[in-house]
Amino acid sequence: MRPSNAQTFTEKDIDLAVLTQQLANLQQKFKKTHAEIAELYVQCSGDLKKLRDYLNKKPNVVLWNYLEDLALQKPDDSLEFSVLLQEKGAKEIETRRQFLQAKAIYEKQEIQKKKEEVQNQN
Repeated sequence: MRPSNAQTFTEKDIDLAVLTQQLANLQQKFKKTHAEIAELYVQCSGDLKKLRDYLNKKPNVVLWNYLEDLALQKPDDSLEFSVLLQEKGAKEIETRRQFLQAKAIYEKQEIQKKKEEVQNQN
């Protein structure tokens, strides 16, 4: 029988603890603040290898900013998205969208339409 104060950790809990430790190690190794490491982690789309490469000053590390994230929400045929595609490339865009779980505006509209259709059927 398990003691009543015992904790059960999920796989997600363990993954988060490992990530936290890896980020703390990078913070200490590169003498960065917690906020700096957290911001870089987001700019690197959660890719620890990319984050390490950036901190080691390796060339061609793709970082993202807020305005570029907004352009991800534009339709794929928009001018903003076209510029982003030229600057970042399709693979980086897909990686970033997965990290942010972002969808283009027209995809959101299609999802909303389908939800409304389902609701109308009920």
